[in-house]
Amino acid sequence: MKPLLHFLLLGGVFFAAQRLTENWPIFAGTQTIFIRSNEVDRLQAAWQRTQGSAQDAAQRQRAIQQLADDEILVQEALRLGLNRSDPVVRSRLLQNLRFAYPDSSEDDESLFKAALALGMDERDFVVRQRLIQRMQQRLATGAVVTDEALRRDVSAHPQRYATATRVSFRQLFVSADVHGSDLPAAAERLRAALGSDAAVGDPFVGGHQVEGASEADLSKIFGSRFAQAAMAAAPGQWSGPIASPHGLHFIYVESVLAAQPADLATVRQRASYAVLAQAEQHRVQQAMVELRRRYAVVVDVASGAVQ
Repeated sequence: MKPLLHFLLLGGVFFAAQRLTENWPIFAGTQTIFIRSNEVDRLQAAWQRTQGSAQDAAQRQRAIQQLADDEILVQEALRLGLNRSDPVVRSRLLQNLRFAYPDSSEDDESLFKAALALGMDERDFVVRQRLIQRMQQRLATGAVVTDEALRRDVSAHPQRYATATRVSFRQLFVSADVHGSDLPAAAERLRAALGSDAAVGDPFVGGHQVEGASEADLSKIFGSRFAQAAMAAAPGQWSGPIASPHGLHFIYVESVLAAQPADLATVRQRASYAVLAQAEQHRVQQAMVELRRRYAVVVDVASGAVQ
């Protein structure tokens, strides 16, 4: 046997022995998962950084449960052999060993077996996330979308699916970059000329015609204050000047298309995505209830909780 492979496989023996003692079933018919205090501390520190406050007892318990659930999914993936069949896992493990031993002449299959023997598939973060993802996809399989579920979702979320009010207008623009401190005076000169051939504004990068824009569309281009004012402007007359980050605008609203209530036939595809995601999440949650019965979760005493 080649020296490198022999060394790696020997390391795998020690790893397997360690896993055997860690996962010794202390409860009949179950596999034991240990959550170490440093893992809990790491999550608490991350929470503190992002939220600016310490976790309370309920939040800490949910974090511990998430650690346990992730480990359950990893162990189930290993039991089903997903670590051996998944191409992403294989590529990642080979990459790790090739990086660690760039001069190795071992073939890919030998290195892959050595990586598995070393338990790298259980410890590598990327591999673990991939195995968790694969298990969640597997548990979610079979979720269906019914017409009744679609109707309930559309009815429960009218704002999500309703068609927003849309306006079409033309504008005359007074550029802050062009006029600087003379901007208000330039706007007044343009106001006096509105409705005549003399009313000529500055060039605007988006053009002078806006067609069928919602308030959200206008906010992206002109800012929220302009968008609110444009949506409130009376049709058939000039309004303004309305300020935006670009300068001042006079707008002439030509048409308003009122908001339309949600219609299942129109939004079916969009609603299907949302309902399917909910159905898949429900299936995963239900499957996790059953999977948790197969595992006993023990948390270090230092973490302050034992399940």
